Amino acid sequence: MKIKLSIFAILMATACIFSTKANAQLSLGGRIGLNMPMLTVGSLPNGVSNGFNTGLAFGAVGNYAINDKFSLQAEILYSQQGSKLTMGSDYSSVRYNYISIPLLAKYKFGQETMGGFVDGGLQLAYLASGSGETSIGGQTTTASITDYSGMNRMDVGLSLGVGGYYKLGPGELQLDIRYLLGFIATNKNNDPTVTNYTAEDNRVFSISLAYLFSMGK
Repeated sequence: MKIKLSIFAILMATACIFSTKANAQLSLGGRIGLNMPMLTVGSLPNGVSNGFNTGLAFGAVGNYAINDKFSLQAEILYSQQGSKLTMGSDYSSVRYNYISIPLLAKYKFGQETMGGFVDGGLQLAYLASGSGETSIGGQTTTASITDYSGMNRMDVGLSLGVGGYYKLGPGELQLDIRYLLGFIATNKNNDPTVTNYTAEDNRVFSISLAYLFSMGK
């Protein structure tokens, strides 16, 4: 809870600084979208495949325009990530619920009313909770993760995206397609005798909609 409050305080302080410098250049809004995440894994037994474990992503967005083309953007998102291993009709999946903070640089192109953009930067994340689900022979069991001693709860990754914008009503509607490349494995190798350790890194493809209101007069 303290970490979540600290993150929120940082974003609010950043928004206040931006607004005092140039209120007309600051836009605030929300984002909601769909994640298609996957954890990297090593070699799998024959017949077992690693796939997406689809989840949601939503939260708040703050954008500070340096000029008509370039802007800086900070977000705070609730992001569902994880992975799913399947073999026939049987499967085992894991769901990780992250509080994520993308810090992005954005470049726009096109007209004032509509156009496109590219963005990229770092994403910081904290694993708030997690759960697992297994289905064998039609019998499904679920369990929450209670022991995080073997996990890295912090993650840092590279976020790259493309999208488009359209002036709609008093604000701007944006469609954003992103790919996240996580740098820190979710699992720890605490046993020096383990020789076949495989780092499980976050990989997330996402598509989302955001709506931003200009805070200028």
